[in-house]
This record gives sequence, C-alpha cells and structure tokens, in this order.
Amino acid sequence: MFNPTPQQIAILSCNDNCVIDAGPGSGKTTTISHKINQVLSEIPWYQGVIAISYTNKASDQLKGKSKSICGDLKNSFFGTIDSFCIANIILPFGGRFFGNPDRKVKVEKFIEDETLLNKILHDLDRVLNLYKDITIDDIDHGKMRPIYDIKEEYLTFISNKFKEGLFDLRFVGCVAYLIFLSSKACRRFFKARFTHLFIDEFQDSGKEQYFLFLRVAELGIISWAIGDVNQSIFGFTNKSSKYLANLMVNKSFVLFPMNINHRCHPSIDLYGKVFLGITVDEEPDEINVFEAVIEGNECDLGTWFNNRIDLIKERFDVKDNSSIVIVARKDIHLELFSQSLTVPFKIHSKNFLDDDQSIWGSLFKRILDLAFDRRKTIYNFVNEYLNRELSSDGSKIRLISQLINHIRKICDEVLTGSQVDPKDIGDLFKKSALLLFPDSPNDFSVEKVEYMFKNPSLLEAFYPVETSQIQLMNLHKVKGLEYEIVIHLDLYNYVLPGFNYFSGGDTEELDAATHLHYVGITRAMKALLLLVGSKRYQQNRDRFISADKSMFLSGDVENYRLAWID
Repeated sequence: MFNPTPQQIAILSCNDNCVIDAGPGSGKTTTISHKINQVLSEIPWYQGVIAISYTNKASDQLKGKSKSICGDLKNSFFGTIDSFCIANIILPFGGRFFGNPDRKVKVEKFIEDETLLNKILHDLDRVLNLYKDITIDDIDHGKMRPIYDIKEEYLTFISNKFKEGLFDLRFVGCVAYLIFLSSKACRRFFKARFTHLFIDEFQDSGKEQYFLFLRVAELGIISWAIGDVNQSIFGFTNKSSKYLANLMVNKSFVLFPMNINHRCHPSIDLYGKVFLGITVDEEPDEINVFEAVIEGNECDLGTWFNNRIDLIKERFDVKDNSSIVIVARKDIHLELFSQSLTVPFKIHSKNFLDDDQSIWGSLFKRILDLAFDRRKTIYNFVNEYLNRELSSDGSKIRLISQLINHIRKICDEVLTGSQVDPKDIGDLFKKSALLLFPDSPNDFSVEKVEYMFKNPSLLEAFYPVETSQIQLMNLHKVKGLEYEIVIHLDLYNYVLPGFNYFSGGDTEELDAATHLHYVGITRAMKALLLLVGSKRYQQNRDRFISADKSMFLSGDVENYRLAWID
C-alpha cells in the first residue's frame, strides 16, 4: 500500500508545471506512477500522458508500475525521448518539410563521414539557438518556419535521404524540435492527444530535449521534470545537469524537494550527503560504511572479497549472492577483480544491441530478455504492445505469441550448446517487429540479431541473473538500480577523479567523477564497502603501478565510515 510522505502528498497535489528535485531512494517512480494514475482517471480514452525515461529499462519499470496502479494507460506514450520524437514528430510530420518517402523510413546511424555529420549537427545547433527566445505565438504570427533556416545543402541532404527512406538517428532531437516549431499541425496533435508530460532523469538531458520540454509547457501541456543534479553521469554524451538546474530557478515551474531516502541504511545516506558537502546535524546510531585498505592490485582485491563473501553476507543478513554488486568506473578493472572469484558471477558489460536506439533495436532487446528469462511472461509482453480488448488486435496477439514461443525454443537450444540457423532466427525477429512496428523497418537491427546467434557468447548479456551470482558492473550501468551490499572499487586519484582533472584542472571531469561516486554510494541498501589497493592497473601501458588513494576518501567523510575488521 502506498503511504505517501508529506513531500509526496504536496507533489501529488500539484496541477501546475513543476520540477521535482528527487534524491536517491526517494520513491520518485512510485510517486510519478500515482500522479499518472490521477491524471488518467480524469481524461477521456483518446488522450494520455507522455512519460519519458532515459533508458528503455527505466521506461518499462515506470510503465509497468503505472499499469499496475491504473490498469488502462489510455492513449499514453512511455519510452525514451528519441523513440518519442521519432514516432510522434519525425515520422508523421517530417514529410511536410522533406517530401514524402518512397518507402518506410528507417531511423539509424548511417552517415559514416564524420566531417559531414559534425557540420550538419553544428548547423542544427545554430538554428536551435536562433529561436530559443522567440515565442511560439511570434513564430506563428511571423509565419516563420525554423526548419528552413537549416543551411540549404544540409536540408537538401536530409530531405533526399528522408525521401529515400533514411533518417540518421543522431539528428532526431534537433530536427524533431525544429519540426515542432515549424508545424502547427504537429502542435495541434500534441494538444489534442496529450495532457501532461513527465520526463524522468532530467539531469541527463541534452539541449534539444530541454528546449522541447519548455515548448511543450508553452503549449499549455502540464510538464514535469524529475531528476537530481548530483546524479548526472552522462556528460560524455553531451548531456548536462545545467538544464535541470535552469528549471529549478525558472519561476514558471514549482520546485518540490523529494529528499527522504527510503532505500539506504541511514549511515549510507548520511555518508553520501557529507561527501557532497551538505551540512548534516545528525550522527548515525550505527555505521554501515567501511573502508578496507589491501596490499595489492585489483586481482588481490578480488581475492580479499572472495575469502570474505560468507562473512559479509552473514554480518548484514544477506541471503543471495545476487544481492551483492561490485562497481567500478572501468570494465577492465571489474574483469581483473573477477579473475580471483571462485563463486559464480555475472559481469554486466555493454551488449551488442546497446548502441541500437532504433525502434526495432529496442524491441529486439526486449524480446531477447523475454526469451532467455522464463520469469517474464509472454502475456505481459503482449499487453505492453497490443490491446486485448480490441478485436482488431486479436490475430496479432495470437501471431506474436506464437513467434515469441518459437524464439524461446530456439534460445533454449542455444543454452544447450546446439547450433541454430541465424537466418531463421532473424526471420522470426523480423516478423515480430513487422507485426508490432510495421512503419519502422530496420534490417540493420535484424542483421545484428543474426550476428549474435552466429556468435552465441554475445547472447550471454541477456541471460537472467541467478541468485548464486555476484554482480559486477560499471558505475554508469548501476544507475537506477539498488543492491543490499555495494563493493566500490576504483577509488584512486587519476581514476576517480580521472587524469584530466589532475593534469589540467578539468572541472567537468571532477563533476562527472563526483556524480559517479555518489551514484555508487547510493546504490547500497544495507552496507557499503570501499576497497582500496596499494596498486592499480594502468590500461594504456598494460601494467600495475602504485596507487594513490582517491581524494574523495579524504576530509569530513572519514568521520562517517569505519575501517573494516573481520
């Protein structure tokens, strides 16, 4: 049962544009889901909300929780910002400016000329900035069409490719925004269909998403931004917490704090606040943050942990190995650590489809997760894409269920070591995608699936976690997750923070490293162990060198952790 805190009650009572400053473990997904339920209960069937998450996995969680609360999501959209812009702006309205395509448009990365790509992106950014202070009313009264301010040769290139059925994924955000500004029909569609916009993890937004968010609010669609500037970790992809910070001081948005941590042991929550420089008055009754300084390198840290797994589990009343995660900044350090483990483990490295942000690519990841994990049901999968109450969806439901069952049987064969025909499996995936997303064909995604089945080791990323397995993942992967025990590695100067901070005073690197470490701290529910070795691996020279303990471990935080004692 949902028993909202006073902070959550205030948020749920808001019917205006707002910004939610949501700290770790604050229950933001639950709160957003209940707000969505409120909204959907008061609007007709043909309307809905836009609910944007940073990843497909996070979107699935929000959609699943919302559906469990309100049942009927009506005409809502749940997904990533790219998938939203593709499905609701570029594909339905792009033809008005680029010409009608002679085939279904594929959205993928197809431009190999980096010079051309960067020139076009630079020009799109120029046009975005031209209109940032011009209201929609002024654009309409002046009969402006911002998209036509793209340099002629680049607009011609984009148009010709669109008519050929190609659109580069890297143009999605900027071009969608310019179409939105240029098309009254697009904006009328938004107003007619959507009543609210929710964007989670706003601290990892780019400029074009920030601009689009403000424009949607300008239309009169109630818009909510949810995030935490201290958890912004994707700066290397041109995302920035500054856009969330801007909204926090924007008088057109009501600012709500949501800073009660329901996840972490109080001492872990306190440690994270002290690390960020937040003044705290309370003292923990019990400290569950520990530092262990060990002679040796990453492999020796692995040996130290391996010899104490049972002790650690017993001390903190943890039943399953899968409730323990090892986090580091770099995957190579996790690999070195894992070499000393004698217990089962799973390294969550980048999978072969991670870079495929197309609609079909995202679907195929979902299908692979479903195919290998029998805890997930075809019934629930189908419910996310089709409506069982519509007779027109009846045949599709039967067909997709048959296709997924067939794919599951083939995946079972892969698990037993049997050889399968990649073309056959590729055909099954293609048929599934054509049933659910016939207007977004992408043969490249199909080829990726076929390649994985030719190289079955690539499929291991989709195998379900077993309770006997220790989890290992980098600090970017662990964002949004929680574990009973977190073992934090890579706490060295020149790693956290990285080389650029010490060599050139790069403050962006310092901020990125600070946020990464904070994310690592706040994933822990029961206990946090900070492991530091006397040596560390230097990848660019393939050697172990003397390690310098991270500056993040010095200062006031030293008073809020204990030395580990067996």
